[in-house]
Amino acid sequence: MFKVIESIKKTLVYMGLEKEQFNKIKAPVKEDNKRSILLWSAFAILFWVMSLIMSFKVEAYTACRYVYLVSLIIALITLILSQVKAASTKIFVLITYLFEMSILGAGIGIAICQPDVRTVSIIAFMLIVPTCTIDRTLTDIILSIIAFICYVICAKGNVEPDIFSWETTNILIFSAVGILIGHVINKSRFERYVYAESIKEFAELQKRNADYDALTGLKNRRAYIDEVENIKANGPDDYIIVMADLNGLKVTNDTLGHEAGDILIIGAKECLKNAFDNIDTIYRIGGDEFCIIMYDTSETVQACLAKLEKESAEWSRGPINGVSIAYGYAAGSKCSDIDNIIIQADHAMYDNKRKYYKNDTR
Repeated sequence: MFKVIESIKKTLVYMGLEKEQFNKIKAPVKEDNKRSILLWSAFAILFWVMSLIMSFKVEAYTACRYVYLVSLIIALITLILSQVKAASTKIFVLITYLFEMSILGAGIGIAICQPDVRTVSIIAFMLIVPTCTIDRTLTDIILSIIAFICYVICAKGNVEPDIFSWETTNILIFSAVGILIGHVINKSRFERYVYAESIKEFAELQKRNADYDALTGLKNRRAYIDEVENIKANGPDDYIIVMADLNGLKVTNDTLGHEAGDILIIGAKECLKNAFDNIDTIYRIGGDEFCIIMYDTSETVQACLAKLEKESAEWSRGPINGVSIAYGYAAGSKCSDIDNIIIQADHAMYDNKRKYYKNDTR
């Protein structure tokens, strides 16, 4: 029994999707609904204006004049409110329901004012409303029930019994048909968005695999080359290139194995990340080579490098205690040749590396 209830809930509330999938696509669905409400409310405004004009020219339409007028005002309000960019998702949902209820209410008003062939209007609205926006079936059921209750309360005693009975039966039938049609259409729409989201995620994954290093999660050499080309093309006013190289990787690989070497590389990455804060500025451009591209001052870089010294000395994992990273940096501007700046930073880094090996007493 519990499984049946869960299945019904999933069908009516989440349109057959998993809750996580449903929540993930709320934003694009909202944007689609904003466009739909814009079009539907504009169409409704045109329809009610024409109906209002007809109510002054054709006697048969006169009885519904106030229905047309109220519906026109609500459609105008909906059109304006739906385009307010600052409106939150909850406010926009209320605007959507206001529009849908106004359409159903207009149908009820017309059916009561002119309980004849024009009763087809409420039947048409019962079919149209569940499909005019992308929404869950439970919402369509609730709106249709509210509309039906409103009709019964307003029409009973105001419409001849035979016509009331005929209208009530038709409203029930066509409400059910409209909800069923809406369910099929909206389920397809939600599935389309889930598919589009999966394609987007796959594209992002492909890009990440192309631009990021598998071992460290840092941007790779390809991303580094792209950024260097971007600097050449767009020429930021000031930038600083920091070249960094891990000391002792070969010794670690030879004495402790390549798994320990990988731990050392990850340690270097963690120290660089903690020192420079923004991981997106750090690139692994070779086995034990890293580059940091910063758009900041030399003072900031020096503070980061001082922090790197501290982080490296304190880092430890498994058989490894401490990480040694040689570094060097050079500052450039839009007037500089970035290739020369990289060479300068590289030379400074190798000077630092030579000092390390000269003082290494192991």
